[in-house]
Amino acid sequence: MTTSLITKIFNKANSKSVFILIMIGIAIKILFLATYINSGWFDDSGSYLNLADRISSGNWKGYEAKRTPGYPLLMLALQKNTIAIMILQSVFGIFVSLMLFDITNKILKSSQVAFWVTLIYLFSINIWFMDAAILTESLCTLLLITACWLGYKLHSQESYFKLIILSLTIGFTIGYLLLTRPNMIILLVPFSLWVIFITKWQLKYRSLISAVCCVAVIAPSVLIYSGWSQFNKTQTGSFQYTMLLGYSISQNTGGFMEFASESDQELRDIYLKYRDKLYDRNIKRPSGWNLQEGTIFRALDEMLAATGLSVGELSSEMLGLNLRLISKHPHLYAEGVFTAWLKFGYGGWFVDLDPVKPGFLTEVYVSIWYLQHLIVISMYIISLITLCWAGYGLYKKKNILINSYIFFLCNIVLLSSIFQALIQNGENARYGIPFQVIVLLISSYGIIRHRVLGTFQESSRDNIPNQTKKV
Repeated sequence: MTTSLITKIFNKANSKSVFILIMIGIAIKILFLATYINSGWFDDSGSYLNLADRISSGNWKGYEAKRTPGYPLLMLALQKNTIAIMILQSVFGIFVSLMLFDITNKILKSSQVAFWVTLIYLFSINIWFMDAAILTESLCTLLLITACWLGYKLHSQESYFKLIILSLTIGFTIGYLLLTRPNMIILLVPFSLWVIFITKWQLKYRSLISAVCCVAVIAPSVLIYSGWSQFNKTQTGSFQYTMLLGYSISQNTGGFMEFASESDQELRDIYLKYRDKLYDRNIKRPSGWNLQEGTIFRALDEMLAATGLSVGELSSEMLGLNLRLISKHPHLYAEGVFTAWLKFGYGGWFVDLDPVKPGFLTEVYVSIWYLQHLIVISMYIISLITLCWAGYGLYKKKNILINSYIFFLCNIVLLSSIFQALIQNGENARYGIPFQVIVLLISSYGIIRHRVLGTFQESSRDNIPNQTKKV
C-alpha cells in the first residue's frame, strides 16, 4: 500500500523501479546504521540540542541566538532521541532519492536512466554519514529537493488557484529551510525568478497572477525572518536572525587580520593571539591563512570579557571590522572567497570513523570515498558546463521547458555556493552536501543530453504547453 501511494504521488512513475529503489534504500540504511548507530554527534550538535532544550523549557536566560529553531524543532518532535533522529533522517534520504528519480525520469524521459542515477545517490557514502549525523544537512537536503520537485510541477497547473497554492507550498518549504539554515535565504532569488518565468512567459498567465505567485514564494520567508529576528531582539536586544554573521565572515578575513586598523586594536590583537596558536606567526601571511575555521570562536569568550559587549553587539562590531578589512584588502578577501567556493563542491567528508564497527569497515568506507569524492568533484565541473549548455539552449529557444528548469537548478547551486563562500570559509564542503542531489541531477542531464535530445518534444517556444495543456 505504501509503495502504491508513493508511486501515485510521483505521477505513477514506474512502480517496479520505485519499489526496488525503496527496498535498496531501506537495506542500505539498515546495514549502515547497524555499523554506526552509536555515533552521530558532532561539535555543532550540542548547540542545536541547547536550543531545543530552551524551546521546551521556556528558559531563555543566557540565550545567545546563535542557532535558528528549524532543526531543534525536529529534535523535539522526536523527544531528542538520537537513534530516532538518525532513523528519521535515513528515511529522509530515501524520500530524497525518490524525488530525484521522479525529476530525472521527467527531464530525461527514461525511467531506466533515472533508476541508475538514483542508485548513484543511494550509494553515495558521504550521504550515508550525513543522514546519520545530528546536523542540519539531511533535513536541508529533503527541503531543498522538495522545493525543486514542486517547482517543476508549476508548469502543469491548470488553474490560478492550484498555481497559487503550489507557489505558497514552495514558499513555506523555503521558509522552513531558512529556519533550518539561515544562508538559504539566497534561494529566494532563483525561486522567485523561476516562478515569474514559468507563469508569465512560458505559461502565459497574466502579470497579476505571476506577481501573486512570486509573493506567495517570498512571503513565508519574510515572515519567518522578521518574526525570529524580533524574538531575538526581545531576548538579546539585537534585531538579528542569527548572531553568527559577524563571526562567520572572520573566517575569510582572519588570515589578514593583522592589517586591521588601530581603531580595532583590541579585537584585532585578541584574534591574532588565538590565530597564532594555530599558525606560524613568523611570516606576514600565515600558511593556511584562508583556513581560519574555528579561530574566532576560540577567541570569543576573551573578546566578550574584554569589551563587555553582548554576543549580538560583538557580532555587529566584528561585522564592521571585517567590512573595513575587506574594503582595504579586497584581493585577499577574494582569495579566501574563491578557496571557500572550491571547497563547496568537494563533496564533504565530515564524519567520525571511530565508532564504525567492525573496525575493518573504516578502511572500506575510506577506500570507497577515495573514488566517490572524485566523482562528486567531476559532477560539479560538469554542472558548470551544463549551465552554459542550458543557457545557450534558452538563447536559441530550444527545448525551453527542460533547459529553463536545468538553468534554474544550476543557478540554485551556483548562487548558493557563492553566497556561502562570501560569508564563511570553514566547513563549506559540508554545507554543500544538500546540493549534491541537485548537482547529480544536473550533471546526469549534461552527460547524456545529446543521446536523449531527440526524445524531447519541445523544440521551440511554440511547442510549450499553456495552462490548458500538460507536458
